[in-house]
Amino acid sequence: LGGLTTSEPSSATQARLRDRPMSAFVNARLQRRLDSFLKLSRDLRNATPDRQHDIRIRAKKLRFAVEAFHPGLDVKSGGKLLAKLRLVQDLLGDLNDCRASRVLALTYVRGGEANGAASDFAAGFAAGVGTLDPSEALARAAAVCDELASLARRRPGKT
Repeated sequence: LGGLTTSEPSSATQARLRDRPMSAFVNARLQRRLDSFLKLSRDLRNATPDRQHDIRIRAKKLRFAVEAFHPGLDVKSGGKLLAKLRLVQDLLGDLNDCRASRVLALTYVRGGEANGAASDFAAGFAAGVGTLDPSEALARAAAVCDELASLARRRPGKT
């Protein structure tokens, strides 16, 4: 590995990046990912279920990146960022699970898989067990994204 760190950079940009402190590089990359996530989630309330799922995956990837580099971040804002990313991911995941379970239950009942009152009851029970209100979950997720945007604007070291 020693030879890798002393080799000549292939461009001026790489030389500047190499000479920059690692924390500045990491913060700039995380900020770029956060900005991209916030742009994607800006209209979450009106997003299609597929787009909501994409936003959830982006939140998950951003959360993993923040967790990996959390020691190099401002502890207070890094912790708040992680908490809000987890919450968005959980809310959108619950919303996706709720939709999927209802579709599966209805498919089971309508598709002829059911064989009698017991299976009809089981399918109805499975569909009704989810006490999640999709509108409320989506509104909460969108509000948390708004809080993330506010946190990102106040974040120290933002470029």
